Amino acid sequence: MKLDILKLNSLVASALLGVPPEGGSTVLQPGSGGNFSQSNNSSKKIQLGLCSMFTLRYEAPHLLPWIAHNLHVGVGHIFLFMDDISPAWASDDLQKQLASTLHGDDRITLLSMKHELKSLNLTVEDAKLQHGFGLQALQIQRCNSLGRERVEWMGSWDLDEYPVIGHAKFGDEQPKTLAELTRAMPEQAKAITLPRFNIGAKDVPFLPSDKGTFETETFTHRMPNDPSDPKVKTIWKTDAAHLSADVYYAALNLDLDPKDAEASFLYPDGSSAPFERAQDGTWKASALPNENDERPDIFNIARLYHVVKRSVSECNWKVACRTLEINHKDEGWRAAKAANQTTDDGWCSKGAHEDAQEDIAVAKTAEKTRAFMKENFGWEAIELQKALAVQFRIRMDTETEGGKKHATWWKASHDGSVSSIGASGRR
Repeated sequence: MKLDILKLNSLVASALLGVPPEGGSTVLQPGSGGNFSQSNNSSKKIQLGLCSMFTLRYEAPHLLPWIAHNLHVGVGHIFLFMDDISPAWASDDLQKQLASTLHGDDRITLLSMKHELKSLNLTVEDAKLQHGFGLQALQIQRCNSLGRERVEWMGSWDLDEYPVIGHAKFGDEQPKTLAELTRAMPEQAKAITLPRFNIGAKDVPFLPSDKGTFETETFTHRMPNDPSDPKVKTIWKTDAAHLSADVYYAALNLDLDPKDAEASFLYPDGSSAPFERAQDGTWKASALPNENDERPDIFNIARLYHVVKRSVSECNWKVACRTLEINHKDEGWRAAKAANQTTDDGWCSKGAHEDAQEDIAVAKTAEKTRAFMKENFGWEAIELQKALAVQFRIRMDTETEGGKKHATWWKASHDGSVSSIGASGRR
C-alpha cells in the first residue's frame, strides 16, 4: 500500500493544532493567551522569538526540557512548526498530555507544516525547489512574516541545539539572557552571529536514558566538527530580514547600504562578524573566518551547542529513516552524511576523541532548566518527560532492535495509523 504522506497525518494537525482535518489556511494555535491571533491588539513587541521545527519520532522526550531551557535563557516566544508531513508513531495518551501542556502556554505558537504548504498551494517537492534548504527555509520565512509585527529579534535553531549565555570570567557585567544581549547591541546591529559547537557525551550510550534525566546532563565534551557543517547560526532583526531566509545565516534586506553592512553583522561581544553578498543580492552572515574569530570573548558571551549523537540506537534509527523524513533538502535527516554513515557501522557508537575538550556549559544548565520547567509547567510535566523517555527507550530497544530495523518495516507497520502528538500519533 503506497504511503500518502500528506493525508496520513491529517488527524495530527486536527488534534494537536486545533485545525480542521482538511482545507483552510494555517490556523495559529498559541496557548490560551492567543499571543499571535488577529484579535490580539497589544502593541508591545516581544524582544526575542525562536523559530523551530520538531518531530516526535525522535524528540518527544526532549521537547519540554528544550522549551524550558530556551524560555529560561531569554526567549520570549517560540514558534513551533510540527512536521506533520513525515510519517510518525501512532498517537497515544502521552502525546495528548504533551499537546495539552503546549496548548496551555501563551509563549508557544504551534503551526502545521502541512497546512502551510496547503495555504500556499505547494507540494512537498515544490517547496523543496522553491525554498532552498527544504521545508526549514519555508518555516523561517513564515516566522519572519509572523514575527515582524510582534517580535524585535528572531532566532532559529533546532531541538538538538541549546544556547548558553554568559561566562564566569565576565561576572555581573555581562547580559544574563539572550533578550538582554539583543538589547545591549548597538542600534545599527541587524544580526548577531552565534558560534556553534558540536557537543555530546564522551562515551555515547547505546540506549537513551529512561531515568528522568535531561539529555543536556550528559553533554560534557566537544565533538569533532564536520567540515561541511556550518559553525555559526544567527539571531536577526525581524524588520531587517529578507524573506529569502537562510537556515544558518541571517539574510538582510537588499537595500542595505554596503558601507552599513559591517555595522550590521556583529558577534555577541559587539565586534564585527563576517558577512557576504549573496547571489540574490541579500546580505548574509558568513562562516568565513576573519581576524576576530580568534578572539576568545566572541565564544564566551553567547554560543550555541549542537548535539551530534544522543544514543547509538537513535543514531542508527535516524540513518535507517533518512528517506522517510522530508523536512530537509534531499532525502531527510542529514541525507548525505547518513548515506556515508551506512557504510561505517561503528560511526554511531563513536564518542568524543580521547583528547576532546571538556565543556560542561550545557550540562550545568540542567538543574535550572528543571526548576524552571517545574515552576512553569508543573510537576506533571517532569513526570510526563520521564514517561516519554521510558517510552522512547522501549521503542529504540524493542521495536527497532537497537535502532537498526530497516525503515521500510517501520513505514509499513505504521501505514494508515500515523498521527500526532494529539490524536493518532506523530513523528
